[in-house]
Amino acid sequence: MKFTTTKEPLWVLLLNATLVASLILLFGNEVEGKNGGGIDDGVDKKAVLTRPLNQGIYQFSDDGFVPKAPLKRLRSVHSEMINTLRTVSDSSKLLRYLISIGNTVQEDVQTLRQKLEGANIADGKDVDKKSLKADAFVFLAGHASLISHLVMYFPDIMSRLFKKNPEFETNAKWIIRFTADAKLVNEEKTAEILNLAQQELEMIPRDADFQNPYRLENLLKQDSPSPITTTTKKPRKKLQRGPRLTAGEL
Repeated sequence: MKFTTTKEPLWVLLLNATLVASLILLFGNEVEGKNGGGIDDGVDKKAVLTRPLNQGIYQFSDDGFVPKAPLKRLRSVHSEMINTLRTVSDSSKLLRYLISIGNTVQEDVQTLRQKLEGANIADGKDVDKKSLKADAFVFLAGHASLISHLVMYFPDIMSRLFKKNPEFETNAKWIIRFTADAKLVNEEKTAEILNLAQQELEMIPRDADFQNPYRLENLLKQDSPSPITTTTKKPRKKLQRGPRLTAGEL
């Protein structure tokens, strides 16, 4: 089920385009293919979503994690998106923009989920990292990171969207849980936002001192200047003044 919204301005479409552009960032020229050559320009989001899970470019690390470099590039794209969205002061516009992004992510997550379940991978614990390529899982972890960022930076709006579209909430929680259960991520910043999002959504027990550090009022607290400490000054000794000149004396 998709959210319905009015026709979006051009820059919102460009925001959605960054989801596709992020896949181009994933497969940069520094990555080498099986034959040692650079990856051609045809490697795109469609390829990740349609080719078999045992074909691709990226290998899992020896420890079974997806490579850090593409995750860092994805996180950079997501940070730019979040920073752009945070400049939107009109709450109704922000809601529409998040709906637009949510619809794009929703379609990708559904496709990934069907792809995994079609390969008899019901949850993250079923991933056989020795026989599969990491490509689709990099994309999956990237979308889990994006949803986690949206949940943390815009918790109230995302809560409204989840209540309005339970399928979106189910898929959002599924991709975050899958990424965590499969132990796909050891890139520190991405792992941190995934953990915080799970606590925010109460998918796991919250830490005793948990608070959402990205919620606006908490960000304002962090940005506010520390109170100026005043020191008690000793009263200055008043000096006796001598006779002053007046205009009549000049």
